[in-house]
Amino acid sequence: MKLNIGILYGGKSVEHEVSILTALQVFKGIDKSKYNVELFYITKNNEIIISSDLINIENYKSNIFKNKAEIFFYQKNNIVYYSEIGKRIKRPKYIDAFIVCVHGNNVENGIVSSILEFNNAAYTCSDNTESGIIQDKDYTKIFLNHYGIKTLDYKVYNSDCLERIDKIKEEIFMPCIIKPARLGSSIGINIVEDIENFENGLKIALKFENKVIVEPLLKDFKEFNCACFKYHNEYITSTIEEIKNIHSILTYEDKYQNKEVKKELPALINDELTNKIKELTKRIYILFNLKGIVRIDYIYKDNALYVNEINNIPGSLGYYLFTKEGISFTKLIDMQIKEAIRNRQNRIFNYLEHNEILNKNNLNNIKK
Repeated sequence: MKLNIGILYGGKSVEHEVSILTALQVFKGIDKSKYNVELFYITKNNEIIISSDLINIENYKSNIFKNKAEIFFYQKNNIVYYSEIGKRIKRPKYIDAFIVCVHGNNVENGIVSSILEFNNAAYTCSDNTESGIIQDKDYTKIFLNHYGIKTLDYKVYNSDCLERIDKIKEEIFMPCIIKPARLGSSIGINIVEDIENFENGLKIALKFENKVIVEPLLKDFKEFNCACFKYHNEYITSTIEEIKNIHSILTYEDKYQNKEVKKELPALINDELTNKIKELTKRIYILFNLKGIVRIDYIYKDNALYVNEINNIPGSLGYYLFTKEGISFTKLIDMQIKEAIRNRQNRIFNYLEHNEILNKNNLNNIKK
C-alpha cells in the first residue's frame, strides 16, 4: 500500500512565498508511485486548506482556489487524521508522515513542529525546542560559542534600543550589517556604512522583528554552505557550495531572482578545508540534536571559519547540494520520509517506556 504523505507549507511569515516554491518543488520531486500526496497550504491567516488548485503556482497570485476546504488535524490511536471544518465524514483521511516546507519566523521556529508533535505525527524537521533556538541568531551564537565554535562578533538590541540610541552609537562597530534576529532569506538585512545612517538602519530592521543583531561588515571573505541530515544512524553531509556574490551581502533578490550570483558546486577548496567544514557541519547537527535536512552557512576569512547561520528548513530543502553525492531529489525525499517515521516510532517507544517507569514509581509511593 502507498503511504499517505502531507506537504505542509505557507503560514504567517514574510518568507511565505519562498515556502510555496519549496513545497511545489517537493510535490514535483516525490515518487508518486510510492506515495499518495496531499498539499496542506497554511494561508497568511493561518487557515489550513486543501484544494486540487494548489499544484498550480499561478493560482497563488490570484489567491483563488476552486473547491478548497479548510481542514483541521487530530489524532486517535496514534493515527493522524484530517477533516473538513464543519463537515462530518464517516471515514476521515489520515497522513502517515508530513514533509515540512515552512520558512521563517512564526512557522519554522518550532510552532509547526509543535502542532505536529501534539498530534503525534511523523514529520521531517527538528523538534520545537531546537527549532526555536536555531531560528534565533542570538541564541544560536550563544550556543555555538559555549562549545567553542566561532561566530562573528555581534551586538543584540531589542525594540527599546532607539530610546538609548546615543549610547549605542558609542559602542557599535562601523561599517556594520543589521539583521532581524529571527528571519531568514536575507529579509530585513541592511548595510550601514557610517554612524549617521545607523539609527535608520535599526528602524528598518525593527520593522520586521523586535530583536536585531549587529555584526561588523567584512571584506575579502568567502562564503560556504554545507547541509546535513541523519539517516538510520549515519550523518550524511552534502557537497560544499561556495557563493560568489556581486554584493556585500546576499540579498533576497540574489537568492531567488538574480541569475548573476555565481555558485561553485563543489567549492574549489583543498581537502583540509573541505573536511573541516564537513566535520563541523556534522558536529553542529549532533550538538543541536537536529532532524531533517539542515544547511549551515559559513564565512571564511584569514584562515578562520565562522558559522554565519543555521537554516533549520532550507529553501528547496537544499536538495541540489546532495546531487553530486549521488542522492537525487526523489531519493532524498524518500529518505526524509523514512527517517521521520523512524523518529516518530522512537518517540512513541520512549514515551511508553518513560510512562511505565513513572507509573511504577507512583505505585510504589502509594504503597509506602
